Amino acid sequence: CLLLRGSPRTMDAKDLQPLLEGKRWGVLVQQCQMFELRSASGKQAESQAVLQNAAMLMIGHMLRDDAKAAQFVWKRVPDPGRKAAPYLGSVWNLGRCLLLKDRKGFYGTVDSTKWPAPILPLVAALRAAVRERMTALIAKAYTSIAVTSAVALLGFGGAEDAKAYCTSLSWKIDGDLIYPNRSGQKTAAGAGGLQLPELGNMSKYMQDFEMK
Repeated sequence: CLLLRGSPRTMDAKDLQPLLEGKRWGVLVQQCQMFELRSASGKQAESQAVLQNAAMLMIGHMLRDDAKAAQFVWKRVPDPGRKAAPYLGSVWNLGRCLLLKDRKGFYGTVDSTKWPAPILPLVAALRAAVRERMTALIAKAYTSIAVTSAVALLGFGGAEDAKAYCTSLSWKIDGDLIYPNRSGQKTAAGAGGLQLPELGNMSKYMQDFEMK
Protein backbone atom coordinates (compact mmCIF):
# COMPACT_ATOMS: atom_id res chain seq x y z
CA CYS A 1 0.00 0.00 0.00
CA LEU A 2 1.36 3.39 -0.97
CA LEU A 3 0.42 5.11 2.24
CA LEU A 4 1.47 2.71 4.96
CA ARG A 5 4.99 4.05 5.51
CA GLY A 6 6.54 7.46 5.87
CA SER A 7 4.75 10.79 5.94
CA PRO A 8 1.29 10.81 4.38
CA ARG A 9 1.07 11.95 0.77
CA THR A 10 -1.69 11.97 -1.77
CA MET A 11 -1.46 9.86 -4.90
CA ASP A 12 0.06 11.24 -8.07
CA ALA A 13 -0.39 10.22 -11.72
CA LYS A 14 2.18 7.44 -11.41
CA ASP A 15 0.34 5.96 -8.42
CA LEU A 16 -3.06 6.23 -10.11
CA GLN A 17 -2.11 4.70 -13.44
CA PRO A 18 -2.13 1.01 -12.40
CA LEU A 19 -5.32 1.53 -10.41
CA LEU A 20 -7.04 3.09 -13.41
CA GLU A 21 -5.81 0.43 -15.81
CA GLY A 22 -6.90 -2.40 -13.52
CA LYS A 23 -10.06 -0.67 -12.31
CA ARG A 24 -8.88 -1.35 -8.77
CA TRP A 25 -11.37 0.98 -7.16
CA GLY A 26 -11.28 -0.81 -3.82
CA VAL A 27 -7.54 -0.19 -3.56
CA LEU A 28 -8.06 3.44 -4.53
CA VAL A 29 -10.61 3.92 -1.75
CA GLN A 30 -8.40 2.10 0.77
CA GLN A 31 -5.38 4.25 0.04
CA CYS A 32 -7.38 7.47 0.14
CA GLN A 33 -8.90 6.46 3.47
CA MET A 34 -5.45 5.68 4.86
CA PHE A 35 -4.23 9.11 3.78
CA GLU A 36 -7.28 10.74 5.36
CA LEU A 37 -6.67 8.99 8.68
CA ARG A 38 -2.98 9.84 8.79
CA SER A 39 -3.65 13.47 7.86
CA ALA A 40 -6.39 14.09 10.42
CA SER A 41 -4.83 17.02 12.26
CA GLY A 42 -5.78 20.66 12.57
CA LYS A 43 -2.81 21.90 10.57
CA GLN A 44 -3.33 19.50 7.67
CA ALA A 45 -7.12 19.33 7.52
CA GLU A 46 -7.41 22.11 4.95
CA SER A 47 -4.21 21.56 2.95
CA GLN A 48 -4.51 21.14 -0.82
CA ALA A 49 -3.22 17.59 -0.57
CA VAL A 50 -5.95 16.66 1.91
CA LEU A 51 -8.63 18.35 -0.18
CA GLN A 52 -7.42 16.63 -3.33
CA ASN A 53 -7.49 13.32 -1.47
CA ALA A 54 -11.09 14.00 -0.43
CA ALA A 55 -12.00 14.48 -4.09
CA MET A 56 -10.27 11.23 -5.04
CA LEU A 57 -12.02 9.39 -2.21
CA MET A 58 -15.44 10.65 -3.25
CA ILE A 59 -14.84 9.61 -6.85
CA GLY A 60 -13.47 6.27 -5.69
CA HIS A 61 -16.71 5.56 -3.84
CA MET A 62 -18.72 6.58 -6.90
CA LEU A 63 -16.63 4.28 -9.08
CA ARG A 64 -17.71 1.51 -6.72
CA ASP A 65 -21.32 2.63 -7.26
CA ASP A 66 -21.61 3.96 -3.71
CA ALA A 67 -22.56 7.62 -3.98
CA LYS A 68 -23.93 7.53 -0.42
CA ALA A 69 -20.42 6.87 0.93
CA ALA A 70 -19.19 9.79 -1.17
CA GLN A 71 -21.77 11.96 0.57
CA PHE A 72 -20.27 11.14 3.96
CA VAL A 73 -16.84 12.20 2.68
CA TRP A 74 -18.31 15.50 1.47
CA LYS A 75 -19.88 16.11 4.88
CA ARG A 76 -16.47 15.70 6.53
CA VAL A 77 -14.91 18.48 4.44
CA PRO A 78 -14.93 21.69 6.53
CA ASP A 79 -16.38 24.88 5.05
CA PRO A 80 -12.96 26.57 4.72
CA GLY A 81 -11.76 23.56 2.73
CA ARG A 82 -14.77 23.76 0.42
CA LYS A 83 -14.00 27.42 -0.22
CA ALA A 84 -10.31 26.72 -0.78
CA ALA A 85 -11.07 24.00 -3.34
CA PRO A 86 -14.31 24.85 -5.18
CA TYR A 87 -13.94 21.79 -7.42
CA LEU A 88 -14.87 19.66 -4.41
CA GLY A 89 -18.40 20.99 -4.75
CA SER A 90 -18.44 19.82 -8.36
CA VAL A 91 -17.19 16.39 -7.34
CA TRP A 92 -19.97 16.07 -4.82
CA ASN A 93 -22.50 17.32 -7.38
CA LEU A 94 -21.62 14.25 -9.44
CA GLY A 95 -22.52 12.09 -6.46
CA ARG A 96 -25.70 14.04 -5.80
CA CYS A 97 -26.76 13.58 -9.42
CA LEU A 98 -26.11 9.84 -9.20
CA LEU A 99 -28.22 9.58 -6.06
CA LEU A 100 -31.04 11.52 -7.73
CA LYS A 101 -30.66 9.60 -11.02
CA ASP A 102 -30.11 12.97 -12.69
CA ARG A 103 -28.06 11.82 -15.67
CA LYS A 104 -28.32 15.21 -17.43
CA GLY A 105 -26.89 16.97 -14.38
CA PHE A 106 -24.15 14.36 -14.04
CA TYR A 107 -22.89 14.61 -17.60
CA GLY A 108 -23.36 18.38 -17.56
CA THR A 109 -21.17 18.73 -14.48
CA VAL A 110 -18.49 16.49 -15.99
CA ASP A 111 -18.37 18.57 -19.15
CA SER A 112 -18.68 22.06 -17.67
CA THR A 113 -16.21 21.80 -14.78
CA LYS A 114 -12.54 22.70 -15.16
CA TRP A 115 -11.07 19.75 -13.28
CA PRO A 116 -7.60 19.87 -11.68
CA ALA A 117 -5.12 17.72 -13.60
CA PRO A 118 -4.72 15.09 -10.81
CA ILE A 119 -8.52 14.60 -10.67
CA LEU A 120 -9.24 14.57 -14.41
CA PRO A 121 -8.34 10.89 -15.08
CA LEU A 122 -10.63 9.77 -12.26
CA VAL A 123 -13.51 11.91 -13.54
CA ALA A 124 -13.02 10.40 -17.00
CA ALA A 125 -13.05 6.91 -15.48
CA LEU A 126 -16.24 7.73 -13.57
CA ARG A 127 -17.94 8.98 -16.69
CA ALA A 128 -16.98 5.77 -18.50
CA ALA A 129 -18.22 3.67 -15.57
CA VAL A 130 -21.58 5.45 -15.46
CA ARG A 131 -21.93 4.98 -19.22
CA GLU A 132 -21.20 1.26 -18.83
CA ARG A 133 -23.84 0.97 -16.10
CA MET A 134 -26.40 2.76 -18.24
CA THR A 135 -25.50 0.56 -21.22
CA ALA A 136 -26.21 -2.55 -19.15
CA LEU A 137 -29.49 -1.12 -17.87
CA ILE A 138 -30.64 -0.19 -21.38
CA ALA A 139 -29.80 -3.67 -22.66
CA LYS A 140 -31.85 -5.26 -19.88
CA ALA A 141 -34.79 -2.84 -19.79
CA TYR A 142 -35.39 -2.02 -23.47
CA THR A 143 -36.11 -3.99 -26.60
CA SER A 144 -35.79 -0.69 -28.46
CA ILE A 145 -34.93 2.86 -27.49
CA ALA A 146 -35.08 6.18 -29.31
CA VAL A 147 -31.73 7.58 -30.40
CA THR A 148 -32.50 10.83 -28.55
CA SER A 149 -33.09 8.90 -25.32
CA ALA A 150 -29.86 6.95 -25.79
CA VAL A 151 -27.96 10.20 -26.30
CA ALA A 152 -29.24 11.52 -22.97
CA LEU A 153 -28.83 8.31 -20.98
CA LEU A 154 -25.33 7.59 -22.28
CA GLY A 155 -24.07 11.17 -22.16
CA PHE A 156 -23.15 11.74 -25.78
CA GLY A 157 -22.99 15.10 -27.49
CA GLY A 158 -25.07 14.04 -30.47
CA ALA A 159 -26.89 11.28 -32.27
CA GLU A 160 -23.98 10.22 -34.45
CA ASP A 161 -21.70 9.59 -31.45
CA ALA A 162 -24.42 7.56 -29.75
CA LYS A 163 -25.04 5.54 -32.92
CA ALA A 164 -21.33 4.83 -33.36
CA TYR A 165 -21.10 3.64 -29.76
CA CYS A 166 -24.14 1.40 -30.06
CA THR A 167 -22.88 0.01 -33.37
CA SER A 168 -19.64 -0.95 -31.62
CA LEU A 169 -21.77 -3.04 -29.26
CA SER A 170 -23.42 -4.80 -32.21
CA TRP A 171 -26.73 -3.10 -31.45
CA LYS A 172 -29.02 -2.67 -34.44
CA ILE A 173 -29.96 0.84 -35.57
CA ASP A 174 -33.01 1.45 -37.72
CA GLY A 175 -33.80 5.08 -38.37
CA ASP A 176 -34.41 6.81 -35.04
CA LEU A 177 -34.53 3.60 -33.02
CA ILE A 178 -31.79 1.51 -31.45
CA TYR A 179 -32.28 -2.18 -30.72
CA PRO A 180 -29.97 -3.47 -27.96
CA ASN A 181 -28.30 -6.80 -28.63
CA ARG A 182 -29.30 -9.36 -26.02
CA SER A 183 -27.88 -12.41 -27.76
CA GLY A 184 -25.03 -12.76 -25.28
CA GLN A 185 -27.22 -12.48 -22.18
CA LYS A 186 -28.75 -15.36 -20.26
CA THR A 187 -32.47 -14.95 -19.78
CA ALA A 188 -33.61 -18.32 -18.49
CA ALA A 189 -34.73 -18.47 -14.87
CA GLY A 190 -31.95 -19.68 -12.65
CA ALA A 191 -29.32 -18.86 -15.28
CA GLY A 192 -28.71 -15.26 -14.38
CA GLY A 193 -31.84 -13.87 -16.06
CA LEU A 194 -34.10 -11.24 -14.56
CA GLN A 195 -37.09 -12.52 -12.63
CA LEU A 196 -40.39 -10.66 -12.98
CA PRO A 197 -39.98 -8.55 -9.80
CA GLU A 198 -36.46 -7.60 -10.86
CA LEU A 199 -37.68 -6.68 -14.33
CA GLY A 200 -40.38 -4.52 -12.78
CA ASN A 201 -37.80 -2.74 -10.62
CA MET A 202 -35.58 -2.25 -13.65
CA SER A 203 -38.42 -0.72 -15.65
CA LYS A 204 -39.25 1.63 -12.77
CA TYR A 205 -35.59 2.63 -12.54
CA MET A 206 -35.43 3.46 -16.23
CA GLN A 207 -38.72 5.36 -16.06
CA ASP A 208 -37.22 7.51 -13.31
CA PHE A 209 -34.34 8.35 -15.65
CA GLU A 210 -36.72 9.15 -18.50
CA MET A 211 -38.64 11.58 -16.30
CA LYS A 212 -35.54 13.65 -15.42
